[in-house]
Amino acid sequence: MTVDQQVKNSYFTIKQAEATMKQLTIKTDSSEEKHAFQTAEQLLKSVREDLQKQLVYLAKEETEYE
Repeated sequence: MTVDQQVKNSYFTIKQAEATMKQLTIKTDSSEEKHAFQTAEQLLKSVREDLQKQLVYLAKEETEYE
C-alpha cells in the first residue's frame, strides 16, 4: 500500500468518525455529552482538513512516493 493510499484510508476513516460524532450529538439529550461530541467532531474536522492538505501535496509529489 502506497503512502497516498494510506493517507486516503486515514482521511475516510476520520471523515466517518466525524459523521458519527455529529450523529451522537444529535441523539443525546445531555448537554455535557453534546459538548464532548462537538469537541471531538471539531478535532476530527481539523485532522481531516490536515489530511486533505496532505493528499493535495502527495498528488503533486506522486512520483516520489510510488
